[in-house]
Amino acid sequence: MGVLQNCSPVYILKSHCASPIKSFMRNQTVAPISSPSANSWRRPEAPRTVYSDNDLINAYMKGCADGMKTRDKILLETLKSNLDNAQKIVAEFYEQLNKNFHCSSLRLRVKDVAEFDSLFIVDEDDFVKDAFKEAYKKARSTKKEVNRPTFNLSFSFMPLSNALNEDELLIDGYYFEYGKQSKS
Repeated sequence: MGVLQNCSPVYILKSHCASPIKSFMRNQTVAPISSPSANSWRRPEAPRTVYSDNDLINAYMKGCADGMKTRDKILLETLKSNLDNAQKIVAEFYEQLNKNFHCSSLRLRVKDVAEFDSLFIVDEDDFVKDAFKEAYKKARSTKKEVNRPTFNLSFSFMPLSNALNEDELLIDGYYFEYGKQSKS
């Protein structure tokens, strides 16, 4: 440890260093000399202003990961809320439809976080009746009533036939069937 004698500086270096002044100010620590004016001088900690490329990349990647986690959480909550809403609306419509017509099946497809398709499979005899036009009118008014920018529900009807293939409905994305319990 080097000690300077017969000097009037306010500080003595803790370690001998022949580096430039900038390096000294950034890297060296100093101890105050016991003189009356020594207590008035302090060197505040300088904020870190130099970052490596890796520091910047790591901060960017952490920000992206945090943002994606937040986005995924919001999307999942929105999907759950919209799916519950769609299921409720089509179940109520199904119950009303069954008062006048025999609807053998109701399917629901999720197209997007905010977009859902319902498919009502109605007995062919009821499907071809003129009175069934009322079901279409009710579906249009319900759609206008419930749709908004963050939720879109469409209604489709088809007659029940022997050619109806359940597997094709699943392939088309109609995974939800009203009134059927899942197989455990």
